[in-house]
Amino acid sequence: MSLQEKRIKVLHVVDLSKTGGVEVMFMQYLLEANKFKEIKHEVFALRINDERRDMLKELEITSYCPRDNSYNLSRRLSLIKLIRSNKYNIVHGQNSSGNLWATIGCLLRPKFTKLVSHEHGGSWGIKGFHRLLHFFWAWSSSVVICNSKAAMIIMNKRVYSKAKLSLIYNGVASPINYEKQKNNEKFQILFAGRLEEVKGVRQLLLSLKELKEKNILFECNILGDGSLKDWIKYFIQHNKLTSEINLKGVVKNVDDYMLNSDVLVLPSLREPLGNVIIEASRAGLPVVASNVDGIKEIIKHKKSGILIDPIHPISSDNLPKFVVGPSDELVQPMTLDSVKLSEELINCYENPSMLSEYGKNAREMLSHLTIQSYSSSLLTLYKELLSSK
Repeated sequence: MSLQEKRIKVLHVVDLSKTGGVEVMFMQYLLEANKFKEIKHEVFALRINDERRDMLKELEITSYCPRDNSYNLSRRLSLIKLIRSNKYNIVHGQNSSGNLWATIGCLLRPKFTKLVSHEHGGSWGIKGFHRLLHFFWAWSSSVVICNSKAAMIIMNKRVYSKAKLSLIYNGVASPINYEKQKNNEKFQILFAGRLEEVKGVRQLLLSLKELKEKNILFECNILGDGSLKDWIKYFIQHNKLTSEINLKGVVKNVDDYMLNSDVLVLPSLREPLGNVIIEASRAGLPVVASNVDGIKEIIKHKKSGILIDPIHPISSDNLPKFVVGPSDELVQPMTLDSVKLSEELINCYENPSMLSEYGKNAREMLSHLTIQSYSSSLLTLYKELLSSK
């Protein structure tokens, strides 16, 4: 049997049009995993942007991309024929949409083809018909990969209690320069993420207002885009915070901001894991974050960062009904207290040696969560699946 015939043939089903952590990590994964000769990767993109389309071409990865990103039911149903005729060993869906369409595509798959679904956080907010769809792909899958223990709890308690689950933490690529480059006398605060209610952006802004009222000399860079962008602009102007808060939008040089910051703030109401925490650790950047979901699995309180218990209940159609609380129980989503957040930030401001120690510990404690280890874990899982009866 030739090397080509021995290779594991994998089809990834994924939406590559967004700028979130799932999409970024997937492209980093392909860069790394493409080095493994044991696997032949192919990609069926539900949607895609031009940059990623070009990247797949440069990597010489066989890809099936839409001409445009409009919803095309006929094209998506063509997955059934594609999977049936190409005899893939593994069909790997990513997040809710990818999992669903990978499952539909596998309806007539050969017996030797294994279906892998990957839970990155899409199951937190399910309700009604969407909950039934999640049960469908979880029930159909040979294995469901979860990126945190919190994700496993959500899958067990909210989706399908008998699903075969496998825990594989996310991995990130390392920045080129590990050395801190801070050259600003102001206390540098960083937020990186979607500007949405679920990320706790309002609580961050309220805490920054508190810092100014207490005459703390600080600067906060906010990286990202989202529906709260206009509200943030208004808040900044209305509270005369234009000298303290910089709304940067989506940037490509996130590492530079991390290397020039004192602390990263992640006040999320829901956070399956938080790739940005792992990225921050590479730069020796400590994190102040909500004690919720997967965050508490990768931050050790008062050792590699600071965890704050959310205490204010909040209800919205755009928020999940449940999150995983500090004791791994399902609880209603809650926000951080902005005063408590500001107090912790002031504590960080007044104790730079403490922050330095937290950053050093974070780098050491999360050093194993690399894109290389993530790629190796997936390869091991694929091999185990194909060797099982």
